[in-house]
Amino acid sequence: MTAPLRALIADDEPLSLRRLELGLERIEGVHVVGAAQNGAEARSLIRSTSPDLVLLDIRMPDASGLDLAEELQGKNAPEVIFVTAYSRHAARAFDLDAVDYVLKPLDFDRLAEAVERARARIAAREGAQKLAEMSAVLEQLRDSDEPEGEGYAREIWVNDRRGRVRVPVDQVIWFEAEREYVRIHGPERSYLVRRALRELTDRLDPEQFLRLHRSGLVNRAKIERVVRRPSGGLAAVLSNGVEVPVGRKYQNAVRKRLRM
Repeated sequence: MTAPLRALIADDEPLSLRRLELGLERIEGVHVVGAAQNGAEARSLIRSTSPDLVLLDIRMPDASGLDLAEELQGKNAPEVIFVTAYSRHAARAFDLDAVDYVLKPLDFDRLAEAVERARARIAAREGAQKLAEMSAVLEQLRDSDEPEGEGYAREIWVNDRRGRVRVPVDQVIWFEAEREYVRIHGPERSYLVRRALRELTDRLDPEQFLRLHRSGLVNRAKIERVVRRPSGGLAAVLSNGVEVPVGRKYQNAVRKRLRM
């Protein structure tokens, strides 16, 4: 069973506040957790009740509905519906990412429509959060996806728009560091993973992969030839046609490993 939507209402007019309560009582799956008649009281109730949804009047003593909505930012902030007699504030309300802007006199059907929009947005947000949490768990468990054997990875799992993708290590042409990420260059496409190149280097067979410079780790089987650069240094030409320079401090090791 879906948990009820926890709503808090704020309006400085007692009759308007009561009509909001009556309107929400008519909507299935909505529970009013608090009612405030000024901005300060609304702020305090929001902190103490942590509602899913806040319905705010624009003009209230102590703090306006716009002031409160501006404070309610961040991934855990409640959704906001403005219920007001002043249409001229609508643009500002939507700049604050309000779900809806309902004008007085309050129409119950219009209120129900706004609440359903809020419910849909909350469901989408929770779904995205669960997906992110699942991806984080899978990322933490990625080591268990790879056979231990000699301790070297034979495949790498990466996140993709369609889910998790298995990338066989022997198909990788080279790894390229991009700040706190590593780009995995394959024969058809590349993948960007949030991982340090040093971490990948420690988990890959040193007989199979060769460090050419501080930001490049190359599959030896994908090196077509090594050429001299006009500047006097070396560069490895890979199977995909990319020319990767060899850093000065790595040149002796490359010559030895490739028996040059």
